[in-house]
Amino acid sequence: MMLLRKVLLASLVFCYTAISAENNDEEKLGQKLGDFLKNVGIETDLSVDGKGNMTAAFINQNERANFENGTFSYEGDVNLHYLKRASNFGYGIECCIKTRSGIIKQGQAIVDSLYGFIETDNFGRFNIGYTDTAADKFTIGGNSIFVAYGGPDSGNLHAFYNQSAGTIIGTGCHVNDGKAAKIAWFSPTVKGFSLAMSYTLDSKRAAPFKTRHCSENCNNDAHACWDYAHTSGFSRRIFTIAGKYEYGSEDDFNATFSAGGWFGKGKSGTIEGGVHDVRAYQIGTILGYKDWKVAFGFIDCGRSIVDKYQATAEADQFNENIEYDIYDPKVGLRSGADAGKIYTYGISYKIDCLTLSAGYFRSVVNFSDRKSERAIANITTVGAEYKINNILSVYAEYDNIITKTCDRARAYAKACNQGYTGANRANMFIFGSKIYF
Repeated sequence: MMLLRKVLLASLVFCYTAISAENNDEEKLGQKLGDFLKNVGIETDLSVDGKGNMTAAFINQNERANFENGTFSYEGDVNLHYLKRASNFGYGIECCIKTRSGIIKQGQAIVDSLYGFIETDNFGRFNIGYTDTAADKFTIGGNSIFVAYGGPDSGNLHAFYNQSAGTIIGTGCHVNDGKAAKIAWFSPTVKGFSLAMSYTLDSKRAAPFKTRHCSENCNNDAHACWDYAHTSGFSRRIFTIAGKYEYGSEDDFNATFSAGGWFGKGKSGTIEGGVHDVRAYQIGTILGYKDWKVAFGFIDCGRSIVDKYQATAEADQFNENIEYDIYDPKVGLRSGADAGKIYTYGISYKIDCLTLSAGYFRSVVNFSDRKSERAIANITTVGAEYKINNILSVYAEYDNIITKTCDRARAYAKACNQGYTGANRANMFIFGSKIYF
């Protein structure tokens, strides 16, 4: 019965692909809509584009818990643009609406970003509203050249995989404030160099029409806890800065280098204790020669928003039948704890319409200054994506995921009402199709 379900799920993806592939018109839907409006006499500065990703995922993991062995999901973006342009000057509004199936959405806002912008040829672009930080926008890693589903770069592995307590299994800086309300500036590119800066007043202002933050449940509870996973910690007055240098051409040798940092005030959503300020940085590079690319990235989150309250005694062996309390002397972080480091490596090769990629992801989160008290994730990703036309591509991917943790991390996670799974490993196979319009 399970095998039949898997076959049906995969069939849904590829039947959809087969039907869509019958139309080999290179013009995207967004372009067709614009042409249609013009043909009926409607001149507009509005435009729309986006993408969709239909996925069938099959996963075999040691610690399954309540996770399904096979699942079908959809996610996509619809981008709305309003642009007015004059000589050397432009302004407008952009909005991104995310559509996700339940397994991916998990309470996230539908409107992902909404901001106004002003851009000039000489001074660059200013974004004001719910948009990316400068440092996140410029971040480069091995994952930047992944194709297919993207493994840890998808940001969705937690929806399929029962991760070990305290581990990081997604790319990007995990103390980044996301699309919280901010002002951001992106310079023009001059001789390959570009610069970006952003300022966010409060990371809790996370979405245009919906703000969901766990600290609201902690304000009246002295035993409500903070943890590295943003259960109740947040940041204010976040400044990010990033730079990038690009050299060469796609037809020959080319290179891109980036570096950036996050700086802000850490705030605790609990009555007692406090958290460390935000101090994080990233470096990365992509090197290419014709159809080959290699990439590397490193992110150090430092002690950003890590709880200052510490345990004073050695941790006992974890027992899932114990109701741990965050103020127990044996529960919590110790000296040397941090918010994690992430290493990513990638390589890709393009053969006509087919692109192959392979990559390795590693994250390490320290819960004390002892090597035995860490949460570690190692993910190997291999993918292939075939571009049928400008509208449609199909892909297949394999991910090998291995995570392990420690007794201190598990006790701390359970005290924080988070998942406290121990060591786990999995083989994951993903098949899907992407639509661009």
